[in-house]
Amino acid sequence: IVQLIFEKYFLGYTTQEIADYLNAKQFLNRNKSSWKKQAISWILKNPIYCGFNYWDGILKRGKHPKIIETTIFNDVQVKILEKTRNIPSGYESLLLPENE
Repeated sequence: IVQLIFEKYFLGYTTQEIADYLNAKQFLNRNKSSWKKQAISWILKNPIYCGFNYWDGILKRGKHPKIIETTIFNDVQVKILEKTRNIPSGYESLLLPENE
């Protein structure tokens, strides 16, 4: 489902459209309930799916396998930023190193 979420967002679907699509297909989230756009947004911004973890507030490569290629994750982060209307001052998009 995570790969599908990234694919749909990259193709131009909004987080609400992705949630609606998953609900129409009767995919349940990990809590066995329907999808909300906030959960989609959280997944799209979560580096754990690329094999990274936060350890003591520092982003590091984890030992778990990645589900999403780093280039795809970074491309989605750029799309998220492009769609953001009011970017808070000092906001930094999370772009991951691709060669680690």
